[in-house]
Amino acid sequence: EYEVELKVFDPYSYTISESIWGENQEIIDNGDGSVTFRAKMFGKDSIAKWILGMGSGVEVIGPEKIRSKVKEEMMQALQFY
Repeated sequence: EYEVELKVFDPYSYTISESIWGENQEIIDNGDGSVTFRAKMFGKDSIAKWILGMGSGVEVIGPEKIRSKVKEEMMQALQFY
């Protein structure tokens, strides 16, 4: 169980609110085209894969375990390029 907090940028900031991604989901408009997303989520690997699907359109604010997992996956992917 993770209390996930993301800063989500355009175009994902407009589509993220169309679905329920986690428990107690909260989406706050930051006024600059981005949103802050907060929710209780489960499964570190599946959370990381979902975040990675947004590419550079998202920043993981927390928790550190999820941030580190996403960074690790990105670094592994860079080896192919």
